[in-house]
Amino acid sequence: SSNDSPQQSSSNVSKSIAAGLTSLTSGGMPNYWSSSTPTNGSIYNGNAAAMIPMHKVYEMRGTMLHEMQAHKLALSDLGKAIAINPSRADNYFLRGDCHCKMGNYEQAIADMNTAEEKGFKDLCSLLLSRGAVYRMTGNSNLAAADFQRSLELVDEEDSITRIRVQSFLAFCLIDQEQYEKAYDAILVAQDLNSKLLNVKMIQMSKSKRQGSLMSFMGKLERRISCSSPTTASELVTMKGDTELGVEEDDEDDEDDENDINLNATYDEYITKKKPPMTALESELLYLRRVDFIVLYHIAVSVYMLKQYEKADEMLTACLSSDMRKFLPDDLTLGALQYFAALTCVALPRPNFDRALQLMSNCFKTHWVDLLRNKFLYNYTLAKIHQCHDKRQNHKVALEHFSIAIEIMPENAHCFFRRAWSYKGLGDFKAAGEDFETAKSLRPQDPNFALDYRRISMYQYMVIETEPDLVERFPPLLPVPGMGAKL
Repeated sequence: SSNDSPQQSSSNVSKSIAAGLTSLTSGGMPNYWSSSTPTNGSIYNGNAAAMIPMHKVYEMRGTMLHEMQAHKLALSDLGKAIAINPSRADNYFLRGDCHCKMGNYEQAIADMNTAEEKGFKDLCSLLLSRGAVYRMTGNSNLAAADFQRSLELVDEEDSITRIRVQSFLAFCLIDQEQYEKAYDAILVAQDLNSKLLNVKMIQMSKSKRQGSLMSFMGKLERRISCSSPTTASELVTMKGDTELGVEEDDEDDEDDENDINLNATYDEYITKKKPPMTALESELLYLRRVDFIVLYHIAVSVYMLKQYEKADEMLTACLSSDMRKFLPDDLTLGALQYFAALTCVALPRPNFDRALQLMSNCFKTHWVDLLRNKFLYNYTLAKIHQCHDKRQNHKVALEHFSIAIEIMPENAHCFFRRAWSYKGLGDFKAAGEDFETAKSLRPQDPNFALDYRRISMYQYMVIETEPDLVERFPPLLPVPGMGAKL
């Protein structure tokens, strides 16, 4: 149809071809095929007088199903193609990728190893894919080795692949807690991405079709300095500008069908945009997404290096209205807000009010649904109220320390910190009981053994093994061994 987009037309053609191949494998041949089928594992086309090996039929259909992301069906066809003709390296690679998409990581590695043994031509892609699988199985060393080999094979002109490989190397270093090296590696990826993004923006500015995407990108750029954090309700409900309190730029934009809601997600933009995106537009949105991922991991690295002023700058940028449209989910949003709050408290001049606002926004996300995170949220929020330089609120601190204790009753730090709030409220009996409970839970740790005659001069004490001080800032991509976000 002339009204179909290029993507729709391609999809329809693939489906039609796959349907034709299915009729061949089931024995119901179209009327232009001969009814006679040879017995040598081939299909005979009477009109073309050609023999088509059966493994080719399965291979073609499996490849198309893989492109259509029907991985379970593709897995079956590629398996049949391999059973008939086990010499084709491409089939092993595609089957390995299907296994990876379905979470069968060990089988994916086995197939990709076989593909390499059989001389798979695109070794760079194979190493990049297998490295990602190794990382998801928790083997960052083998992953890093594959990424390093892949980097050596990447074409100098292929900037997008170089950015990916360089980023993946940095993620492996983060897994290994080598944060200084990770920071250096991710800066290289950021520089490459920024240069390519500038090139694509110049190309877009010169193109005849600037329309809605340029309006969208322009608004993003104009709001890049905005640092107000988003909330989960803004990210999850996406109800529109009016309900979210976003002011219109001007009256002309109201009736513009091509205008893009600034609170729309990446996927919503792709699905709702009319006419369909060009390749250049797709690349721009992809590079903007990469820009966020790189920035996030720079924040991870500098935070774990305890460079809190730089971490505060990076986290503020990640939570800006410009960047938040590229958040993959509100688990990521919650993690950003939680660690941004910790950063505010750790600054040379702590910003407790902003930390409380960030914690309030964090509570609205699904990040706090995880039991460990719920504990960290309550424990950290209690400490912020306890330590606030202008208005300590020991009563609220007690409430949150108590919730944390209900979640983890064996955590000595909770009792120890709650004792200081009891002391601040003048309940010395309860404070003494909590101090003694903390000491009994950690009898070998001298930090919990206090001289009661001397603590009257202190408001509270900080122990360097406290949970929020040692909590790792999670990477954005799948955690090794889990295969799931965060």
